[in-house]
Amino acid sequence: MMSAVEFCDFSLEALINALGLGVTTDYLGNYLLDLGATAVLREPHYVDRHYLDEYANYYSRSFRPPAVHCSRLHFFAGWTAEELRQQCVDAISGSDRRWDVERQLTDNYLGFIVRRPLTGAPVGRTVLRTYPADGRRHFEVARVYSVHLAGLKLTVNGLAFQNQDRGAAVCASTALWSSLQSVARVSGNRTPTPNAITAAAGSPFPATDGLSAFAMATALRKLGYIADLFGPSGNHDWFRALLVACLDSGLPVVLLLVGNGIGHAVAVTGYSEPENVKQMRTPGNGVIPMLSAGLSIVYVHDDNLGPHAHYKLLDVADSNNAPQLVLERGNAQNPRPTSWKVDRLTVVAALVPKPEKLRLSVPDLLKNSVVFQHFLSFVQPSVFDVKRLNYGARFDSGIEVKSRIAGGHFEDESRQAFLLGTNLPRHVGVLTASDDGAPFCDLIMDVTEVDRLPGVPSLLAVIAHAVPKDHPLGRLLGRLAQTLEIPIVYRRA
Repeated sequence: MMSAVEFCDFSLEALINALGLGVTTDYLGNYLLDLGATAVLREPHYVDRHYLDEYANYYSRSFRPPAVHCSRLHFFAGWTAEELRQQCVDAISGSDRRWDVERQLTDNYLGFIVRRPLTGAPVGRTVLRTYPADGRRHFEVARVYSVHLAGLKLTVNGLAFQNQDRGAAVCASTALWSSLQSVARVSGNRTPTPNAITAAAGSPFPATDGLSAFAMATALRKLGYIADLFGPSGNHDWFRALLVACLDSGLPVVLLLVGNGIGHAVAVTGYSEPENVKQMRTPGNGVIPMLSAGLSIVYVHDDNLGPHAHYKLLDVADSNNAPQLVLERGNAQNPRPTSWKVDRLTVVAALVPKPEKLRLSVPDLLKNSVVFQHFLSFVQPSVFDVKRLNYGARFDSGIEVKSRIAGGHFEDESRQAFLLGTNLPRHVGVLTASDDGAPFCDLIMDVTEVDRLPGVPSLLAVIAHAVPKDHPLGRLLGRLAQTLEIPIVYRRA
C-alpha cells in the first residue's frame, strides 16, 4: 500500500531523483539551497486542478496518455527529515500543541513543487517563497497560498510558476497564467488554468504556434479582465518607470520578447530598487525625477528556466546603431545554474493584465505624476525645497489606503474625519512624492474611469505623510483640498 506522505532530507540529488535532470531542476535546486531547504515531504498521489484540466482537454486524447495524477513535493528549512516527520506527528496527534506546531511548520515552510507525469516538462504548479526583500527587492505581486497537508493548513507567500508543456500551453499562455495568479485574486476570481487561457484566446492555430499580443488580450477579455499594452518606443526610461508602476501595483507584467526571429513571453514578478534617482524625459518632453527610471534588475518567471530568475534590462545599439532595450537572461555575475548560457532578447512590448474595473491605463496614471510635480513646483523654496522630491505612481485598493492611514503616524482629527467620513472605490491610484526614500505626500485618484480632462486627474484625497497641519506647506495642501472639496490627512505634529 502506497504511503500518503514520505520524508527525506533535501539535496540536489534528491531533487534530481524526483524531477529528473534538466536546467529547471538545476535552477530550482540552487534556489531552494539559497532559501535554506533541509527537508522534503512528498505526496506521491496528488490531484492538481491545472494539470487535470490539461489532461481532460488534451492528454486524454493521446494514443499513450500520461498518468492522470501528479505528486507534490513540500520543502522545509531548519529540520532534518526525521525532525520534520516528528513535527507532523506532534501536530496531528490531537495534543494541545497542534496550533503551535502548525505555526512552526508554516514559519519553516518554503513552498511546493507539483511533479507532472510529462516527459520534458515535469515541473507543474510551483509556489516557492521569494528571496528575502533585504531592503532592495520588491515582490508586491506575490500572494498568499493556502496548502492543506495531512489535515494541517500551511501558507506560503509567492507566485505560481510552471514549465510550458508545449502541448496544451506554451510560453504566452504560461506567462499569462502566472500573472493572473495575482490579478485574479485582486478581482476576487479563481485563477484560470493554462488550457483555459489558450482556449479563450480563440487562435485557429495549434497551441504549439503560440499566441500573438492580440490573442493574449482577447483571452484576457473573455476571461473577464482587460489589458494594457505599451512598448519601449524610443523612451526606455519611461518604459522602465511603467514596469515599476505595474509591479508596485501588484500587477505582474508579461514581457513580449524576440530573439533570432523567435518570440518568447515571460512574466516579470519583481525588481531590485535602483540606487539613484534619474531625471526622466516624459512623453510630453518634460523632465521629472523618478527612482524607477533607473530600473536595471528584474525578477522573472521564465518557463525556460525557473521562478524569480535574476535578469537585467539593458540599453544597447542594434546593427544600425539604433537604441534597443534588451532583456539579458541569466546572471552573468553569479550563474545559477552554471549550465545556463546568458543570452539577450529584444523587448518588443509589455502586456499587463488588469481587473476589469481598473480602467485608467498605466501610462495615463504615470502621466498624472507630472501634474503632481507641476502643482508642487509653485511651492516657494523658503517653504520647502521641492527639488528634493522624486515621484512615482501605483494602483492600490481603497481598503489598503484606509488601513495604512488607520495605523500610521497621522494627526487624529483629520485621520478620524477621513476614515469615518470618506468612501473610496475598490481600486484607486496613488501619486507619490518621496523625500529621501520616504513618502512625503500622496494624491489619491479615482481610476475606475478614464480622465475626462487630460491633465486634470479625478482626485479623491490628499495624504500628507510628512506635513503637519500648521506648516506653511500643510496650509497650501489644505487649500488645494478645500478647492477640490476632498479630504486631507496630515502628519501628527
